[in-house]
Amino acid sequence: MQIRFKTQATELNAALAIVGTVTPRPITPQGGSGYLFVVRGERCFLYSRDSLRVARADFPIEPLEGEGAFIYPAENIGLLDRAGDGMITFTATVDGDNFRVAFQADSGAKDSRTTYDPRLMTPCDKDVEAAGAEKVFSVGILKEALRQARPFLADESDKRAEDHFKTVQIFDTTKPEWAKGDGTLFAATGVTAFYFQSEAFQDKGLAIHGQHLSFVSSFLGRCEGQVTIRKGPNMTFAIDEKGHVLGWTHHEKTHGKYTYYSLSNDTFIFDVPVSATLSALKYMQSGLGSKRDKIRVAYEAIDPKLSFWAAEGNSETSSFPVPVIPHEGSKAEDVQFFCNINHLIHLLGDAKGDRVMMRIAIMPKNEKRPKDTAMIRTIDMFLMDKDGKLVPGSEEAKPEGAFACRVTRFVPSKD
Repeated sequence: MQIRFKTQATELNAALAIVGTVTPRPITPQGGSGYLFVVRGERCFLYSRDSLRVARADFPIEPLEGEGAFIYPAENIGLLDRAGDGMITFTATVDGDNFRVAFQADSGAKDSRTTYDPRLMTPCDKDVEAAGAEKVFSVGILKEALRQARPFLADESDKRAEDHFKTVQIFDTTKPEWAKGDGTLFAATGVTAFYFQSEAFQDKGLAIHGQHLSFVSSFLGRCEGQVTIRKGPNMTFAIDEKGHVLGWTHHEKTHGKYTYYSLSNDTFIFDVPVSATLSALKYMQSGLGSKRDKIRVAYEAIDPKLSFWAAEGNSETSSFPVPVIPHEGSKAEDVQFFCNINHLIHLLGDAKGDRVMMRIAIMPKNEKRPKDTAMIRTIDMFLMDKDGKLVPGSEEAKPEGAFACRVTRFVPSKD
């Protein structure tokens, strides 16, 4: 049997970039692995699998002879990317138990080598077709929300963290306990928490375990427009507008209910300048060194400002003060508490505007809390288009095609 076809190097490498998000698992006792090519008419479908994920892409070809499947060895796949521009002609042959694949590029580059039985790999097409419950997301907004959520997710290798703290979840109305959070992408470590509320997520429940998050983000980074999520019996699939696919096994424990603490608990409310506050925190970080993270945060009501301080042994570091703008109803008195500096940086690091609202609730000590505890959150409101780009305007005067987004980042003090 022989398969021969031509294709443009640019088309081939675009497909390889998609399936390359998943590193192929070994398929032979010796550890050999590869990418599955399946020729069907005037298109070639390309697949990669590891133990938990699968990827599919396709590209146009000029068929010369036969249809069928072959595997290109993974350890040599870099040859295709470096073979030069123009056309590449592939030839795959089977002679009994001997499998061989070769290519010749217009640049003059060529390669020929033994390969593996293509029956050792299975396409994912039937699983994709069997999956249902379609939900369509704007690629840019979903990608941005997942990126911002990452620092607020427990590490997937942390054996002490419960599994739902390793899962990013978008709440919907399928459970009464979730209904108030409809349209909110949520992540939490058990200490810190992140909420990305957007009308772009309403009625679109989704859960992604942290072990898959980098793969999903990488796939979305190569997509444009919209992506469709379909859930099958064993895997969830993301499918872009070109039909490219990333699938991952179901492995998530969802949050039991949606909780968002009432804004009425917050007694100190002010706008902070993002860049100036981050500069002060980075200054403090330089004084702390890599092994310390505890600083004192002080708010002064007269001539309202924030300042940061840390001391250990014979070292003492203070930041320059950062002016803030109190909101009406904010408590007009001083307050101070200790906090993890890395948590504070996460509160501000992805803020979209020059200023962000900071809100602080002081929880008095009780039987469970030996000291007063500060609960700090920032609220960042902005508009985005489907590509994840910021759009000028407000929720009340929203341009056509823009989605209102409200991001809350929450951390406790370290008292």
